[in-house]
Amino acid sequence: MRAIYRLVMLLFAFVSARRRVVDVDIGTQGSVINTSTHDLLTFDPFDSRLNVLNPAGVLSKNLTILPYAVDAADGEAPFHFNRQIPGCSSMNRINPIYRHNRSALEHQADCGRKRASPWRMGLIRGCRKPSAVVVKTVTTVRLSRLLALEGVGKIAHLKLDTQGSDFSILRDVLESGVRVENAQLECQDYSRTIALYDAQNDCRDVQAYLARHYPAYRVRWHEANCPIAEFNLVMSSSLRSAALDEFPTTALPARSKLTDSNGRWVGER
Repeated sequence: MRAIYRLVMLLFAFVSARRRVVDVDIGTQGSVINTSTHDLLTFDPFDSRLNVLNPAGVLSKNLTILPYAVDAADGEAPFHFNRQIPGCSSMNRINPIYRHNRSALEHQADCGRKRASPWRMGLIRGCRKPSAVVVKTVTTVRLSRLLALEGVGKIAHLKLDTQGSDFSILRDVLESGVRVENAQLECQDYSRTIALYDAQNDCRDVQAYLARHYPAYRVRWHEANCPIAEFNLVMSSSLRSAALDEFPTTALPARSKLTDSNGRWVGER
């Protein structure tokens, strides 16, 4: 009887752990989603692990910063840090073809003539500048494996802004069996341009994948960056999220060893 009792308790503990619900934000650049009261997991490969209990005046949830970059496998990999435009930093290289592709540059110029600001156009040029990139080796983790170790069975809100890897990370989580109720990811419409990064992250592929494998999700496109045909796709399987609005965010104090509070390059500290 004692052995049976122990087995039942172990099974109960396993099921309880798998029921843990969290929010996840990858590619934060100093701001994190602020959408619910669930614990929030975020990532900074240049930091050390930090657990913050209810950051006063910032979040109503507990925050954990994990010292990894999310990638296809656990281990180490090169991270391409853009000193000029930190928001363009990525595990993926800038696509060398993009800098000379006629259709991509024509679409970019068309946006510039119509509504894109000079600041936005300068940002895109900075993203494409090879001399601004410093390659750093970082420790990587596969998100599905980390969620299993953390005992997560459901993500209430998943926000991805990884410059090229959003679709692959979404597939990894969904196919692991973790339930994702709401998600926001960044992608490009390859029918208007070509990939800015050396990765496959086409908005239309994302929508087709969801329609084929997870038809319960409703999806809404939000234009994010016209010059590179970049959109934020907001998806939800919850009927309560009728509006499918982009997730609200809150700025956090800077902790990265590579950037200051304005996201500017400062090197090692």
